[in-house]
Amino acid sequence: MKALSRSLYFLLFTIMFASLTQGIAQTTKNDSLFQKAKNLYQKIENLDIDINSGVPRSIRGTLAKNINLNDVAQTKQFLRTSKALFRMSDATDDFQVKKIFKDNISMTHAKLQQTYKGVNVWGAELILHSDAANTVLEVNGRFTPDLNIDVIPSITSEGALSLALADLGQADYRWENPEQEKTIKEVFKDNSKTWKPSPELVVAPRNGDFDKAEYRLAWKMKICVDGAKLGNWEYFVDAKTGEIINKFNSMSDATGSGVSNYNGTVSIYTKWNTTNYQMSDTLRTIKTYTLNHGTTLPGTLLTDSDNYWNSDNSAVDAHWGAERVYDFYKNIFGRNSFDGSGAEIRSSVHY
Repeated sequence: MKALSRSLYFLLFTIMFASLTQGIAQTTKNDSLFQKAKNLYQKIENLDIDINSGVPRSIRGTLAKNINLNDVAQTKQFLRTSKALFRMSDATDDFQVKKIFKDNISMTHAKLQQTYKGVNVWGAELILHSDAANTVLEVNGRFTPDLNIDVIPSITSEGALSLALADLGQADYRWENPEQEKTIKEVFKDNSKTWKPSPELVVAPRNGDFDKAEYRLAWKMKICVDGAKLGNWEYFVDAKTGEIINKFNSMSDATGSGVSNYNGTVSIYTKWNTTNYQMSDTLRTIKTYTLNHGTTLPGTLLTDSDNYWNSDNSAVDAHWGAERVYDFYKNIFGRNSFDGSGAEIRSSVHY
């Protein structure tokens, strides 16, 4: 019994020591990254680091002055000055501007897509935010460092599409419906528009798992279906082997950005309901409501027209915070929601 007790104590000590050592190592890395950021930028207020990739998810402060985010060259040059922080490679990593806009408080936001050897890295984009005086105040988003992938496909886009269609099986494909094809051309006033999938070459993580970072060259396509298999089915077919490395229905899910009270601009998961975006994360079953200073729970489900949530900071804090807590318990303890069985998580603000 004493031998068993000694063995148990030794095991517990080993686990605690390993955890402590790992924690110290992580803290040392974070301190080193924070020091690099201080050397690069004028003033750092907050640095949030992705624990898996070891690069920033958000940097906030007075980062640089006189940077016009509408000037693509200036924007890219600012990011190049940050390459040590993000472990960017001049030879392979670059960015394409997706969107630049000014909001109602005169802040400019530039969304840039990461590319690797000219190929888009799916799910990897950085968003830069500047004030009316062209001072960059924040950079947030996901950057994927240290990629090492051959970007020459072995399978054609047509071959990849055939593999995806075979996996999906018999369905009411939207491009095979003459009325649907007519409608999309009329809506966009463009006769070249079609529902038929147009595969795009991307670099993407297997199973959509950014934490494991098993990146592959893949053909990404959206297969739009009516009837029993209704959905916008997103397929990722390995461009080397033909394996389907990820698939999901994106009809209702979306990723938006919101301005929070305490964490700057953050990414949140929302739902498109054909007319607007709802503050509803269907993956985690999280919904955020406003009581509008009433007392009847849960209140009114929050909505937004463009998926940039900048008018209710408290709601963004509640929704983003619930997602982060869910992910912590899911990733660390394998727990699915608070009851372990996927119960809906409701947050209500403005009591």
